[in-house]
Amino acid sequence: MAVRDRSEAERFIDIDYREFVADPMRAAESIYRHFDLELPADARQALTDHVSNHPRGKHGAHEYTLDQYGLTPHAVSSRLGEYIERFKLLPARD
Repeated sequence: MAVRDRSEAERFIDIDYREFVADPMRAAESIYRHFDLELPADARQALTDHVSNHPRGKHGAHEYTLDQYGLTPHAVSSRLGEYIERFKLLPARD
């Protein structure tokens, strides 16, 4: 975050994972647009094909818990609370 704070904001883009999962093509388009790049037709088609051929849940759902990794909400908040709050990812918990 220190490097980011010293750099031009335009050099970075934030894509919320939940939005990416909900609409990967839209996320890819926003990345290209942010950096003023054109998404080539062949890349667009490859991404479209990949998303169509690999729908979410095709191979089952993955569910993870903090307990599986020996973590607690307090530990996560202590380590990542500033990041989580800054980018409004989840409410920080103690």
